[in-house]
Amino acid sequence: MVYTVGNEQEYHFQVLFLIIKKLGFEWAKNLFHLSYGMVDLPSGK
Repeated sequence: MVYTVGNEQEYHFQVLFLIIKKLGFEWAKNLFHLSYGMVDLPSGK
């Protein structure tokens, strides 16, 4: 599973994935965070 969210959440996903792995879930190795820069649109972030 790939999570594509802003790079300001990078630490959050590192911790989340580590916790899931330590809980022993096999599928934890299939998790990936694609860090993406902030996108500013006329309507907001």
